[in-house]
Amino acid sequence: MKAKTVSVYLTEEQARAMEEWIANARRLDGLLEELQEISFRITDRLLPPRPARRAKQRGTGMTSG
Repeated sequence: MKAKTVSVYLTEEQARAMEEWIANARRLDGLLEELQEISFRITDRLLPPRPARRAKQRGTGMTSG
């Protein structure tokens, strides 16, 4: 099919089923997003803070030339 849109006709029953599946998928996406946000908040509370990174100094490495 090489990235071409294909249209199909659905019966009313199939269309209702598809609408339900799409609604369920959207609900699932929302629940997963909510779960991820909760997980990040919990992780931030449980893990110790990371130490600040030092800035790398330029010109300290060896160069060929």
